[in-house]
Amino acid sequence: MKYLRWLFPHWIKKLYHLTKLTEIPKEDRKIRFWCILLTGIFLAYLPIIFIQVISYDLEFVWLWSIPLPLFAVFYWNIPFIMLHALFMNALAYKAILYEPVGDCWRIACIRLKLHVPRIDNLPGKEYPDVVASNARMFRVEAKGYTVEDFLKLRSKICSAAGLFIWSIKPSLDENNKRIPGYIDFYYSREDLPALVNFMEAPETPYGFLNFGLGVDGWRLLPLHKIVHAGFAGLPGSGKSVGLRCLLYQTFLTYPNALVVGIDFKQGSEFHAAEKVGNFILCQTYLETDTALDVVYGEYLRRTELIKAYNVENTYEIILPDGSSIPPVFIFVDEMAEVYISLRKTAPDDVKQAQLNTWERLNQIARLARSTGIHIIWATQRPSANAIDTEVRSMTKTRAAYKLAQVQDSVMFLQRGIATELPGNIEGRYYLQTAAGIFEQLQTMYVSKDDVKALSGKIPSGNPLHSHIKTLKADEVTKHNGQAENLPVIA
Repeated sequence: MKYLRWLFPHWIKKLYHLTKLTEIPKEDRKIRFWCILLTGIFLAYLPIIFIQVISYDLEFVWLWSIPLPLFAVFYWNIPFIMLHALFMNALAYKAILYEPVGDCWRIACIRLKLHVPRIDNLPGKEYPDVVASNARMFRVEAKGYTVEDFLKLRSKICSAAGLFIWSIKPSLDENNKRIPGYIDFYYSREDLPALVNFMEAPETPYGFLNFGLGVDGWRLLPLHKIVHAGFAGLPGSGKSVGLRCLLYQTFLTYPNALVVGIDFKQGSEFHAAEKVGNFILCQTYLETDTALDVVYGEYLRRTELIKAYNVENTYEIILPDGSSIPPVFIFVDEMAEVYISLRKTAPDDVKQAQLNTWERLNQIARLARSTGIHIIWATQRPSANAIDTEVRSMTKTRAAYKLAQVQDSVMFLQRGIATELPGNIEGRYYLQTAAGIFEQLQTMYVSKDDVKALSGKIPSGNPLHSHIKTLKADEVTKHNGQAENLPVIA
């Protein structure tokens, strides 16, 4: 029944609202009044009358503002006329209700009294103007206002303008240099945009990771509360983009951190990051066993530091030189591949490396929560036989993208709502955190080329990174001719 509302003239309702919109000058309201009236009449009704007159050349009666012909087979024509009226009313509705973003901004400025500050402190009559706009962003001449001023009023501006403003940043030119006196507003006419570019988001502060955009703004989670994070979703749902987004942030926000990437799919997801900063790529059990053994040793060293400094976690430690202890990140793409059973013909050292990998992952997931070591993994199906129970139980931060099976969603989120996510919006997901936060977010988009562009720009120098590289090189030498299974990061 809700679709029958399109049979009625919405433009009349728009005319009524226009008379109440005192923020628009009287002359402008008069022009809009006639535009809406003529648009409504011409788009919604005249085409119906024209078609009916040509087709039947009969007299008409009006029923609920819809022309109906009087002829013998009257009832046969009703479905066609109603369908036509529905289409034309919807077209008129969209055409009439669309408001230029400049008008939305001006209305918000008037309602919130965002006058340009005057030297004599008297109320001003001038407002910050929109100087450029497109479907995703509009640029405002600041005129005394700062980004921080608008950020404090973001929710009020959204309500007053009728737009969802999801980011406010200083204006940049083509060379990423700041343009003085201008501020960019990124917006959507829906609750959440279908695409959020990482470069349009605010810079992630140290000690946090940005998990994406929600209706209340950016969801920044502190590292010491994330513990470990898991991503689950169907192929093409955006989980790999979400994993890549967090990887990109670790490079930019924590350039001194050791980042281990475990990918048993020939390194397809993490290959672009192979030469970025302190990143280590592991594609076999032997490599993974070597890297995790070093990480576990670092965990033991950090537990002694926590005792020595008498703190709860490593993020509270300030070393004598004034520096802090950088975190360690372990990214695993398709976690189910790590726990897959090996063939009986697999070499004994590989079988032992697999058992060591499972044991180390379980130990790190269970014990390393206070030492700044975080496991961030992704999988297509978070089923009981795909992910080890111990790792899954210690994963307190969970991101569920589109899932096909209700039982998978219930197992991962304790709710079956991940199956209800829109399948045509890549990167939309539900986030559940250790603090009880549960909301729908949109992942920031980061391409593999964006990650690859960091190659050489992020310095390497973490001693753990150098140590693991040396051990991997020794493994290649020891295995004599099996080097193709143990690639060395150059």
